[in-house]
Amino acid sequence: MFLDTADKDEIVKLSNFDWIKGVTTNPTLIRNVHKKKTELD
Repeated sequence: MFLDTADKDEIVKLSNFDWIKGVTTNPTLIRNVHKKKTELD
């Protein structure tokens, strides 16, 4: 999955897109993005 190789900026943009725009309703994806972002912070 591309998130495994995405840099921090890509992950932050994706997570912001998911949460703020509400486009993605898949809770697993959102959790995975949050987990990746948290690990990199």
